[in-house]
Amino acid sequence: MQPESFSPQEAEQPVTSLIQEAKPSRRNLTTIILAVFLVIFLAAAAGLGYWAYTLNSSLIATQQQLAELQSDHAKLQSGNENLTTELAQVKTDLEESSKDLTNTQTKLEKMQDENLKLKVKIEAASKKLQILYAFSTVSVPTDILAIDTMIKATEDKQLLERWNDFYSTPSASASVEFILNLITATQTSLK
Repeated sequence: MQPESFSPQEAEQPVTSLIQEAKPSRRNLTTIILAVFLVIFLAAAAGLGYWAYTLNSSLIATQQQLAELQSDHAKLQSGNENLTTELAQVKTDLEESSKDLTNTQTKLEKMQDENLKLKVKIEAASKKLQILYAFSTVSVPTDILAIDTMIKATEDKQLLERWNDFYSTPSASASVEFILNLITATQTSLK
């Protein structure tokens, strides 16, 4: 057999048709791969967009919370400054009150001492007035012994001397001298 002879046109045609058939299948595969990559890229971009949106929403909420917390912090700092000022004032007032209390306690102690001294004076004057009353109301000789005991209980040496003068030599002038001395001693004990 002889090889068929082909015209140059015919010889080129089948080759071109084979090449043309091979090209479309490569294009379809490339298009499909590109389409898949495009879908994946769009899905990734959509996912990133959604993720960015949620992060932005969280950021806005966090910024609002931060602003509220900063406002609360500023209020608390202001309140703390006010409390610090009030505490300093209260400490000052407390120190003054403490000084006043100390002064008052000192005055109270002095007054208690003075009150005690005054009580002693009043008791001494009272004893002497009782003696004066008993001396002015003597009705029986036993009353003189009671007066003698009362005078010795006063422990007033001058009064005791006047009493002994009167008791050793009872007279009107000694009686008057004793009464005057008793009144003077009563006045002196109240000073």
